[in-house]
Amino acid sequence: MTKQEQSDPAVEGFLALAAARLAPRTVEAYRRDLAHLTRWLGRSGLGRSPADASTDDLAAYVAQLRADGLAATTVARRLAAVRSFFRHQVLLGARTDNPAANVELPKRRRTLPRTLSPAEVERLLDAAAGTTPRALRDRALGELLYGAGLRVSEAVGLDRQSVDLENRLVRCLGKGSKERVVPIGREAVDALRRYLSRGRPYLDRRHRQELFLNAHGGPLTRAGVFLILRRLAAKAGLEPERIHPHLLRHSFATHLLEGGAQLRADGLAATTVARRLAAVRSFFRHQVLLGARTDNPAANVELPKRRRTLPRTLSPAEVERLLDAAAGTTPRALRDRALGELLYGAGLRVSEAVGLDRQSVDLENRLVRCLGKGSKERVVPIGREAVDALRRYLSRGRPYLDRRHRQELFLNAHGGPLTRAGVFLILRRLAAKAGLEPERIHPHLLRHSFATHLLEGGADLRAVQEMLGHADLATTELYTHVSDRRRRELYFQAHPHARRKKHATQATRK
Repeated sequence: MTKQEQSDPAVEGFLALAAARLAPRTVEAYRRDLAHLTRWLGRSGLGRSPADASTDDLAAYVAQLRADGLAATTVARRLAAVRSFFRHQVLLGARTDNPAANVELPKRRRTLPRTLSPAEVERLLDAAAGTTPRALRDRALGELLYGAGLRVSEAVGLDRQSVDLENRLVRCLGKGSKERVVPIGREAVDALRRYLSRGRPYLDRRHRQELFLNAHGGPLTRAGVFLILRRLAAKAGLEPERIHPHLLRHSFATHLLEGGAQLRADGLAATTVARRLAAVRSFFRHQVLLGARTDNPAANVELPKRRRTLPRTLSPAEVERLLDAAAGTTPRALRDRALGELLYGAGLRVSEAVGLDRQSVDLENRLVRCLGKGSKERVVPIGREAVDALRRYLSRGRPYLDRRHRQELFLNAHGGPLTRAGVFLILRRLAAKAGLEPERIHPHLLRHSFATHLLEGGADLRAVQEMLGHADLATTELYTHVSDRRRRELYFQAHPHARRKKHATQATRK
């Protein structure tokens, strides 16, 4: 490096400030790239320092880089350092313009990242089998790189407090010193436990805080990780020159996304596949928000089409049989009747019903106030049957169950709050007593029946939407299709011409 490059005050000032907010390796890369520009300016005979360069100078510099055959990514990286330097100059007021802002970059062709197959990953990690401290370390390191998708700099930067094995989480510092928390799988947790208990104590000769240590007791370096992976690759029969830490990061993301395709191959329902991919998408949105990634690889993954099935319901007669099965004067019978009447009479979700307290029901005005999804409160009218059942329960049932002075409306036999699982059991017990199919009966079936019977009775669709607490009217409209289907069924069962046509068909077949 020349004396001019070393003593340029503008460059040195920029690098000093960059060191306070950027990773050391980023600062070193900026230093090299700005030094390269300085050397080029000196050789070109312009006699200018980087701070005095013009847009034409920088355009000529980029043209020279391209003529030298450098990859588009390398050119872009070098100009990124130059742009950042000039932004710094503008902020300081040393310049009024950023001459690098309008310099055209070569187009970068986005190539698909190379990955290992799941079987190759297994072979690579299994090559670290053994009980020596280094073998235990290598297995834990590999499991963490693949199981959490860490960058190599993030992995070597971990300390002992970075991993929470109890909750299966790892906390790391990514680009720009941005912290993120990543879940890790059972394999990684088990490998880390073995390393921390039977491997690391024998490597820690210097009482270091870093999680991963080398054979001499010092912190493991990036270069050390590369060597470890290539040694494992050779042992596993893979191509060592093809294996690097970022390959495991690419494989982590790819295999997560391929999990959606695998879910379909496993015959899972489209709704299950969509739910699982929703978790993956949310994870990558989190990564983008933290700045750990610039893209969400799950955003464009195509989901299987979900066929909207019509909700199953009970007929009014079946509902009556179910509720009548709760006849009795015992505290639990009074509670079960009140619970059933409220689920059917107000269309509550099971979580809303068990979340009610004594102040949630206004028997005088026949209203119930509940908290729905997203903690949105709504008020639903209730019928005379539900009001009468609640009055009986509150006066002659609940006082005998309330041994702990609870605020919840519905209590179990021990005086504690009734749970979702408890409601399922109650309804199935009543279903068996009523001669219905217990495995078919669940709390949401009463909610479906509530909406369908309201619409069949001529209720306004918007009013039903508000009572159900649906954000989207399309969700409520499903129940109109149920009503249409039931009308068709009733027609074919009851109309003389419909019956006659059916009998005639059977006679023809005979």
